[in-house]
Amino acid sequence: MPFSNHANYYKQRIIHRDMFLLDNIIITEGKTKDILGIIEVLRGTIKGDFEYGNKSFEENIHEFFEEIIKSKYQTIYVAKNGGDVFGFAYFVNLPPNNGMCWLEMFAVAKDFQKKGIGLKLVRESCDLFVELEKQKGIYLRTIVLTTNKANSRAQSFYSKAGFVISEDFGGEIRGFVGKGNKEVVMIKPIGDAVCPRQHNTKEFDSYGS
Repeated sequence: MPFSNHANYYKQRIIHRDMFLLDNIIITEGKTKDILGIIEVLRGTIKGDFEYGNKSFEENIHEFFEEIIKSKYQTIYVAKNGGDVFGFAYFVNLPPNNGMCWLEMFAVAKDFQKKGIGLKLVRESCDLFVELEKQKGIYLRTIVLTTNKANSRAQSFYSKAGFVISEDFGGEIRGFVGKGNKEVVMIKPIGDAVCPRQHNTKEFDSYGS
């Protein structure tokens, strides 16, 4: 077999393998048993965000995601195939509710990026979270995230999932995560329905009112 044909043959095999994997990925609400998989996703992506204090990287992640799983106002979704976790998306909708929530964190395992898993995860987890909130009587109008202004690849990726850059902030927020940083705000419009229900703010009264 000529070298060029040999290379094309293996390229096609890789494409079919990746398509098979993507077809078998399911997006589901994260449970405690998924935290070990999340640890491995973070180990190869944004590990530094969880290296703090006297506890280990693994202990910090386990503690952080256990609290998310217990919370009424936070939800995590995982991309899974069997028992393996390939990525996660973390949403926050703290009271008082105004129809807006945050896609706070998102990551796909380093070795499985650029295979369509991330896009499937963001699209489906957004839909799942909107439906979850709707079951509580909360009708979301927008999902919001921020990403570095210089990261055009991230902005392009999120735009494919239905997010657009908000010009309400002049297209950027300066110093959002530190001096010299510039972030862009991206929003995913959901609808324009008025949210008919507020969270019980007495459960979240940390403002001294």
